[in-house]
Amino acid sequence: MLPTDLLPKAQQIIDRLSAIDYENPQICEQRIRDAFSRHLIALNQRDRFIEIYHSLFDAFDVAWESTFDAEWKAAIEAAEKAVSDAAFEAASQAASDATNNFMSDVAMEAARQAAFDVASAAASDAPHFGAVKAAWSSAFETAEKAASDAAFRAVNKTASDRLWNAAWNDGFKVVFYKAWDDATDAVKKAANGAALRTGWDEAWNATFRAGWKAWSDYASDRAFKYALEAVSHTSLSAYIAVRDRARNAAIEAAFDGDWNVVRGTAKETECAIEMAVRSVNCTTSSPQHDRFCAVWMPFVDAIEAGLFCFWVTTTKVIVLTLPVMRIEDDGLHQLHADGKPAVQWSDWEGYYFWHGTEIPQKYGAVLSREWRSQWLLEEPNAELRRVLIQGIGYDRIVQELEAVELDAWREYSLLKIQADIDDEPIHLLKMTCPSTNHIHVLRVPPNLTSAREAIRWINWDVDPENFAVET
Repeated sequence: MLPTDLLPKAQQIIDRLSAIDYENPQICEQRIRDAFSRHLIALNQRDRFIEIYHSLFDAFDVAWESTFDAEWKAAIEAAEKAVSDAAFEAASQAASDATNNFMSDVAMEAARQAAFDVASAAASDAPHFGAVKAAWSSAFETAEKAASDAAFRAVNKTASDRLWNAAWNDGFKVVFYKAWDDATDAVKKAANGAALRTGWDEAWNATFRAGWKAWSDYASDRAFKYALEAVSHTSLSAYIAVRDRARNAAIEAAFDGDWNVVRGTAKETECAIEMAVRSVNCTTSSPQHDRFCAVWMPFVDAIEAGLFCFWVTTTKVIVLTLPVMRIEDDGLHQLHADGKPAVQWSDWEGYYFWHGTEIPQKYGAVLSREWRSQWLLEEPNAELRRVLIQGIGYDRIVQELEAVELDAWREYSLLKIQADIDDEPIHLLKMTCPSTNHIHVLRVPPNLTSAREAIRWINWDVDPENFAVET
């Protein structure tokens, strides 16, 4: 039976990855070497010397200069593909078995009969089709729930079971909608001003049941697709665990530009982790389960020990270790550092980020409190100007770029930045506290031409006369 949640061994992988401190990575070269040796042996490949680098440029230069053996590379790829395909086949078979259980004739018939009974009862006292139509919404909802409950009972499942509940929503519900619509039309035609009850059973039987059966193939496809996605859910969890700690963002940043070979190699590390989770979570009933784990689990150890990416050459495996990655604890886990690199291999080898956006060293190496509004006039890139505006703040921009006042109302001023520093004109509402003289500035749409309009916009269309402006 396909599990709907992570098994303990799979959850342990996620926990281990989540526990890695990317801002202070602990590098253990021997663990990395041991992990790669186990991986190669499990693939029936001869061992290779593991050469470890702590510099992106050094590792890349060595990998670039090394002579790649096409036969060796093909052998590794073929071996890994064979194991991956076998693991996926085992997981897919589990999904197929589980789906077939839910798609059993018993479940289908139970669902059809339950819906039929509800619909028949709804029409039993209706003198004409208009009366049925008046109560159709409640009958539809009742019949849908009755069909779902009957199907769950037939396979001894409950709606709280995530996999089976989603299988209903993604597959059977669509079939139910179609069959119900067909039956509605048929009943309407059968009634046609005559006694509705006379044609109800025949119409419902001929259309609802037949329509459901005609669409059962669609339901099966949808349910099976979901079951396969449920298998992938485990590998996705592993990917998210890595991504949420900003590994993916670091890869995209460090290997930007034309270094596609390097970027692709780094992605292989993440794919190996996904395969490790899939192997321990979804192939437990496969006779090859132990081999799957032997091939992919070493990568979990290697990443824990500081692996970032690797290259396989004729004579050796070149490994690049993790950089220091500074990450915001804001729920998004974005790369961010103020005045220093957010991704750093060495004192001279780093990449700068501001709330997840990569920025050049000329900005990133300077503390944001020292950023100057004048830079906005010189920066041609709109995305970088957005970052600068965010870091500098409108309060300082108003003062340093000498905004022009368009309108005023009490202690509010509508200002415009004359300089062309954004995609559209910048209009700002400046608010001055009467008691403290503290100034607060908010951006407003450029189509607003009066301070009072801007106040209303900020306060959800409430006119300033309706609330106290003094505090």
